Amino acid sequence: MDKIRVGIVGLGPIAQNAHLPAIEKARDVHFQAIADTDAALRDQVRLRYRPETVYQHSDELFADRNVDLVILAVNDSSMCL
Repeated sequence: MDKIRVGIVGLGPIAQNAHLPAIEKARDVHFQAIADTDAALRDQVRLRYRPETVYQHSDELFADRNVDLVILAVNDSSMCL
């Protein structure tokens, strides 16, 4: 079975304390992409977890055909769909 290529939108505390460690531990998951408007958070996560692709905006990640599954780790006020 091929690995599921995961992207995550939002890199705040919940992502850093729950989602990112879980992605790192999962055997059948490849960490494909991240998206966050905060440049410091993007850089921190990029250096720690080494995703394939880094985006500033979620719409860029949603358009990435190399992402099979997206985790939305944003607070309610951040949701602009």
